[in-house]
Amino acid sequence: MPVRALLAIAGLVNLAVAAQQVVDTESWRPAPCSLTGSIVDSSGAAIAGAELRLWTREGERQLELGGATSDARGRFELPWLRPSWDVEYFRATLRVTAPRFAPTVVDNVFLLNTSYELGLLTLHEPVELRGRVRTRAGEPISGAHVYGVVGPVRGVRPELWNLAPLAVTDASGSYVCRTLPPGRVTLSAGASGFADAPDSALTLDADGSNTQDFVLEVAPTRTLTVRSRFDKPIAAVEVGPPGAASAMAERFGYLSTHAFWRGPWRGDERGVVRVDGVASQTELDVRIRARGYRDKFVPLRSESFDVQLDSVTWIEVNAVRSTGSAPLELYQVRIRDGSEPTNWCGVAEDMAWRHVFANSPAVEVLAPDRWRIAWNSPECIVSGGAPSSLIAVATDGSLAAAQLRLSWPAPSVSAVLGFDAPTAVTGIVRDAEGQPVSLRLGTQLGLGRPDFITTTSDERGRFSFAQLGGASDWLHAFDRRWELEPNSRTLELAPGTHLPEFELVVRERPPELRSSVRCLLLIDGRTPFRPVLVALESSVYSHVPDCAPAALVWTDREGRFEFSGTPGASYHAVPQFRADFEPSGWVDFGGAFPRHGRQWPFSITLPASGEAEVVLRLPGESVWSSLAPPREDR
Repeated sequence: MPVRALLAIAGLVNLAVAAQQVVDTESWRPAPCSLTGSIVDSSGAAIAGAELRLWTREGERQLELGGATSDARGRFELPWLRPSWDVEYFRATLRVTAPRFAPTVVDNVFLLNTSYELGLLTLHEPVELRGRVRTRAGEPISGAHVYGVVGPVRGVRPELWNLAPLAVTDASGSYVCRTLPPGRVTLSAGASGFADAPDSALTLDADGSNTQDFVLEVAPTRTLTVRSRFDKPIAAVEVGPPGAASAMAERFGYLSTHAFWRGPWRGDERGVVRVDGVASQTELDVRIRARGYRDKFVPLRSESFDVQLDSVTWIEVNAVRSTGSAPLELYQVRIRDGSEPTNWCGVAEDMAWRHVFANSPAVEVLAPDRWRIAWNSPECIVSGGAPSSLIAVATDGSLAAAQLRLSWPAPSVSAVLGFDAPTAVTGIVRDAEGQPVSLRLGTQLGLGRPDFITTTSDERGRFSFAQLGGASDWLHAFDRRWELEPNSRTLELAPGTHLPEFELVVRERPPELRSSVRCLLLIDGRTPFRPVLVALESSVYSHVPDCAPAALVWTDREGRFEFSGTPGASYHAVPQFRADFEPSGWVDFGGAFPRHGRQWPFSITLPASGEAEVVLRLPGESVWSSLAPPREDR
């Protein structure tokens, strides 16, 4: 048998014996974290059985993070886990409910990759809210719905569409509500044939008489007829507020004063949409959406008008092997909007690209090697121009690129991308003494997601990658004990070949060095006589409350706390304001830290080794927000 054939067989045996590669999509995920605290009533008594729910927002979706129930002492531990790698928000909302109590809502809860204590959370008995709903002429409106939520409303939130009312008016137009807590709330009212009232911010008093009246205007039913560019009616149209369009709303400078929408309104098979609840003189923008078409934002300026939607451009991507027959599966496609400029020192270049994956809403996976992408759909839009080029990445790391040729606007365009044959890699992992090491190895796939192609070396140190694409790959060791020697981290690959007997040398990771500080916090020269929550910021360019800190620590009643970390690291130490003693069911957790910039004067620096003692002497709380105004960072 020829030597070349023997080598090929040996390579196949190695590939079969060693663990095969997989696409790892979980290495990014931090360990589960938890929030702890205590639920009490206004007298400080523990509340058992309180239900807690933590959630955050991703675009128009609410993402549930976790839940918990308080025990007999009122204590809770709420474990939570990041639901996906690309959650942009570092803050969440916590809602606490219990029988006989009004809900408490805690906004701007920081999502740190560590557990921390929230402290005491108070539930209040519901207060009474009364009022009347009437016409401009003073006539009572029977059957009007009164809406409300705890806390402020910023923009239009989809969960407030068609919200259940808090109360319904009687024949005299009067209503009574006994479900809201004291403190800040947002209210509105609406009735059939009338325009919904603009949002009303109100602070409810725990002891006094709370009233809120509404005057509703008679509203016409507006009619939109939605057609395509070819004058064809578009069925299944959805009309809603552009505030729900997330980043797109920012382009229009849109700020709604109508949070409690009745919509979204939906069209019939003729593309006719009837919109009610909007006053005739209101100049309000709405978003019109239909599957296969670009979103359009139009002002409601008349009672009847036509709207034309432009179709998305469907990009069909076909991946083929230009050489060889190794299995091929698409992992990522990057599309460039050709209308963006390519200068501005490269600033606009990243803005011109959109990265999509198999589970992106804009992608239809027709086959592992064939995708259909809705360009200029709401989920895949840059600046609205023509797609000019694309780069595709396969699940083995292979890359291919193509230029797109189309007359713009065009309903579709296709591209065939030829991928080179991948490289097969086999080798062994040894330590400095030459002993075999079993560990997990990987190389990152594409851009935008922390996904890796991984494999595991066996007890003999043998490992294999059945197929890797690209000219060179940078390897990582996923092991707490071992790290790769710098000169053995890079694989130089040649398409369609087998890289045999590649030797990786590992060394033991050095122990993580830690040092600590013991701090004493003084406010206006005195101990605080209460626990104080302190945010520790590791970056001088990102600050609470706009960004999450590196850590949150509590002092004791004497102002003492300890903190450990990397030797030599420095942190801004920013205390939270004293809690407002006015009863309130709405708490702005992150907003209770003073807004400041990089010149914040109070910091701690961990010693090079061991332990150090630090005294932080802060002035009175009334001047904290003036110590380092954030305008210095602009």
